[in-house]
Amino acid sequence: MTRQRGFTLIELIFSFAILGAVLASCFALSNRAFRQGQEARSRVIAANLAQEQIEGLRNFRDNTIWAAFQANVPAGTGFHMDSTSSHWVPKSGSYNDPRLGGANVAIVGSYSPANEFNYSVTVTWPSASGPPFTTILYSKLVDIGGVRPK
Repeated sequence: MTRQRGFTLIELIFSFAILGAVLASCFALSNRAFRQGQEARSRVIAANLAQEQIEGLRNFRDNTIWAAFQANVPAGTGFHMDSTSSHWVPKSGSYNDPRLGGANVAIVGSYSPANEFNYSVTVTWPSASGPPFTTILYSKLVDIGGVRPK
């Protein structure tokens, strides 16, 4: 009886099949991790856009008297805070921010009671696959009384 060295053809086919399955699994796992990282990055940018709008609204409140705040900040309709001038001012309608692929950013709120403004900032941006993503932050501003310094 002679001893043969090496692998048979069937052993090689099975080993290559196993190797292929392992490599395909590694590729799928890394691809999914990359997509989830991109989604997490987008969510952080969206939260920062919403926080920027909240800070702009607070800045506007802090630099105006409450009556002027109520006159300029609409209740029940969408608006956004704009900082293209030297200070934050409310503008009607939503806006599209290019930092997140044209994300739509809008603030909607109501005065209830008269010395409180309860509002939400909604950021909606397109998804690479499937429905668009949305992040909503809720907050409240209160009239702290008195005239604010400029």
